[in-house]
Amino acid sequence: MAIHIDATIFAVGASVCTWAAIGLYLWSLHTKRSEPYAWAWLLRIGLALLAFLSQLAKGASYSLALSGTQVAGGLFIVGLILARHHGQLKKGLDHTDSFALGAATTGVAVWLLSGEALFALWGAILADAAATLMGVKEAWLRGRSESVTFWLLSLCAGLCALASGWHGTLAVVLYPLFTMTNGAVNIATILAVRLRRKWAQALAAQTESDVV
Repeated sequence: MAIHIDATIFAVGASVCTWAAIGLYLWSLHTKRSEPYAWAWLLRIGLALLAFLSQLAKGASYSLALSGTQVAGGLFIVGLILARHHGQLKKGLDHTDSFALGAATTGVAVWLLSGEALFALWGAILADAAATLMGVKEAWLRGRSESVTFWLLSLCAGLCALASGWHGTLAVVLYPLFTMTNGAVNIATILAVRLRRKWAQALAAQTESDVV
């Protein structure tokens, strides 16, 4: 009985952390501190939904709180994006979005043909990983960073979901593990970008003082 209570607590923790991250992002949209991209969030919703369904098919229960909350929160974000930026969906998909969509579609197709839901989950993770790597590259090249708090909350949500389904199968713990890894990679990227920016500012200030 104690195990079920602990799992419930961790599942609630995953939902709370995810909603807190979503709320933080919604506030950044409201204050216009973020530049939203509707297609990216639509893909994230689709990938989270795919993860939810494939985990459910493999017997997940409490750990579904993570992907389920991501789907619900993503819908709120897309709704706000479309309300404030009406023409966003007309811009179409870029190469990374197309690859992510293709990877996810392939995973679903293999799932339907083989009857093994784990293939769909791997497809969703591969697609999300490709989008993350592209985001890391863009952040480094452009010198722009997102909120560390958002990704810390995402990492904590993954940790809670992992704890809630720790004794489950690979399909149950795989998505929470990826969510944690994704959060850690983004946090490391943000800190690296900010550190490089400080070094550049310090170097520019030193150069200016030498000239004077």
